[in-house]
Amino acid sequence: MKVYRTLTIVVITIFGLSILSTGAINIVAQNPATNLSLVAEYNPGISIDGIYDDWNIANEGYFDIFEYVDTTSAYNILTVTINFAYNDTHLFWYLHIPVDFGHVKAADLHFFGKPGQNDGVHMYAYYNTFMDLAFSDENEDPAPPMDDESYGGTNDAFCSLIYTSNNGSFFEGAKLMRSGDIAGKDIFLDYGQAIAVEIAAWINIFPENEGPNFGTMIPEEFRYIRLDIGDNLGDPLDLFGGPMYPETTEGSEFQAPYVVDTISIDGVADETAWDDAMEYQLTLSYLNWSTGLIDTSLVWDVRILVCHDGTNMYFYFELYDELETPGDWVGLVIGKSVDMLNYTDGTDFVMLGSLPYLDAYLPKGLGGPTADETVGGVNDGQANVTYTGTHRNIEFTKPLMSGDTVGRDWTFNAGDYMYITVVLAQNSEEGPNYFDLKDIDGKPHFVIHPVKLLNEGEEPTDENDDNTFTIGFSATDLLIITASITPIIAIIYLRRKK
Repeated sequence: MKVYRTLTIVVITIFGLSILSTGAINIVAQNPATNLSLVAEYNPGISIDGIYDDWNIANEGYFDIFEYVDTTSAYNILTVTINFAYNDTHLFWYLHIPVDFGHVKAADLHFFGKPGQNDGVHMYAYYNTFMDLAFSDENEDPAPPMDDESYGGTNDAFCSLIYTSNNGSFFEGAKLMRSGDIAGKDIFLDYGQAIAVEIAAWINIFPENEGPNFGTMIPEEFRYIRLDIGDNLGDPLDLFGGPMYPETTEGSEFQAPYVVDTISIDGVADETAWDDAMEYQLTLSYLNWSTGLIDTSLVWDVRILVCHDGTNMYFYFELYDELETPGDWVGLVIGKSVDMLNYTDGTDFVMLGSLPYLDAYLPKGLGGPTADETVGGVNDGQANVTYTGTHRNIEFTKPLMSGDTVGRDWTFNAGDYMYITVVLAQNSEEGPNYFDLKDIDGKPHFVIHPVKLLNEGEEPTDENDDNTFTIGFSATDLLIITASITPIIAIIYLRRKK
């Protein structure tokens, strides 16, 4: 066991950044449907002995794993058999991988989808040895999966493995369902709770030589098994990226009056037109990077003025800020409808602040922003920033009908609705750290404001209440958004230094 453990740690260290260790972190770009849903039944009579006569075969599931190859058009596919059960203390599994494409030397199970639970088991069937694993999270520096003891945890798994040349390999195992091993990122599950499961396998190769060559994930699809303990009660999973096709509800609105006087974008809202604008207050909440949770005790208040003249949209942002720093900016996501974050071609996005004005767009699901100019679009709009002792003031305009469809600019007319959400980077070099959020059932939600563009002569009704249009995202999604915006910030810094 000692020899194997040393070999495997070296192997996982070298190859741990392969598909298995990165699949759940890098591939997700949408809310993936469940590929296989299994319910672990209560079974107190299971022995980990490699013999399956104590299992209920009616609960078996069949799941495809794919060969990792440099192509997106053709894969070798293996259908594996998998089953789960539990008792008062342990989660049990058995897995059979057939020999269709060669001898099955080893396999891993990866458990994820719950905060703090990024667990796994490495099962080396060829030598009948095993190891409890822990994986790095998406908000940590990428690192190979390692044995729990290397993370300061404990080995809470036990397996019985059977390697055969003719039938494939059989993997039977168990691990404590509530070990409390936080350092080892172990599962912590009760009745009715769910976890996501990923599979990887070494077929015709040895783990000490290279990483897995078959597994659950493929570039085109985020694939996983949903496992519920005892019963599927709809327990939500956060799949390192969480839901990108969220449910929505619509509530109160902002209103942008039609103004006729000229506005000069100089960072000071002293023109007569601003007297006719509507004023709103936003309270943005801080995202705690170390926990991935929203800290509503740390907030940043932003005063907003909105109006339009039939040709251009105007915004004015005022917030407390005594010192200008390169990491200070306001981001505005702009859409045309309720479902603006799920458009196939993405939606509009602008950055405003002491950094140069940037017109960009966000791909579907809030992926990494793309500057309009980099794809042949136009940097439409203008912003200017001033400081007045204790406050930062941002004056901003953008055409209502720029015609820049390449840059995902939308066409708006008087009487239309524009949908917006605001993000703030305050003393941050890592992207936005304050967001317009609302807690619903214990989960943070982005607040999306519909802005009605009033017709000329139409008076605003000022119906501003606490009902808001919200889109449900987990705290993990905020990390993804922030990480995705970071490359654009870096580009701007480089341009500014030249």
